[in-house]
Amino acid sequence: MNIEKLTDYACSSALESLPGARVNYSIALAHSVMAAMALRVDGRGRSFARMLDDDLFQPLGMRDTALGAREDLVARWCPIRAAYKDSGLFDPGALEGIQQLIAMPGAELPAGGFLTTVRDIHRFAEMLRCGGELDGARVLSPATIDYASRNQTGERPNELWNYTTGFRGWDVFPAYLGIGFFLRGEKPTPGPFGALNSPRTFGGIGAGSTAFWIDPQRELTFAFASTGLMEDSFHLERIARLSDQVVSSIVG
Repeated sequence: MNIEKLTDYACSSALESLPGARVNYSIALAHSVMAAMALRVDGRGRSFARMLDDDLFQPLGMRDTALGAREDLVARWCPIRAAYKDSGLFDPGALEGIQQLIAMPGAELPAGGFLTTVRDIHRFAEMLRCGGELDGARVLSPATIDYASRNQTGERPNELWNYTTGFRGWDVFPAYLGIGFFLRGEKPTPGPFGALNSPRTFGGIGAGSTAFWIDPQRELTFAFASTGLMEDSFHLERIARLSDQVVSSIVG
């Protein structure tokens, strides 16, 4: 739960592969390294939680979002529960246990350590749909969003999902990753998008629980949050079906 210590651990570890040789989504570790980079560039001695609140959450009016256990949000906390028993990508008991870590005073887990609401997830996604600005507050430039939402991994698979070949009988599929975003791509693949989303659709998905996407062609934003955690491959299917229902309902 400490960004500096986790980053020190990462920097003292041997490389798993040569840079560019594999695509593998790094859970928790990479998020802390990126947070440490942001803090060094900032150079003002702020915590990462304070930086996010000052520079992102407050400007966007995301008043119900915080990294860590903000006291007023803890009082409204809806406990998460795993809706499955057998292990998949994550052990269900381990996922439920994350909320105990988040509640620790001073804990900062940039991957999965946030308290939020679906309203605030939608506001974040709307900022991206609107080119980096929402209600007069600019967070990013349109050029930055355009670059970050391009395919950076070609047709190479995300090795994180390789377990689905035996677990679900799926074929290996392309990662289609941008910089911080999952991408729909030119052909439908398992992910937080439906078959009806346009190819430039981009967004994010949380472990069995959350999702958002922006479809620039349709000028459409989608946000989802659940306290009932599904195994991740089934969560991908859930979001894909909901996404197709949303897109197919738009007729004007």
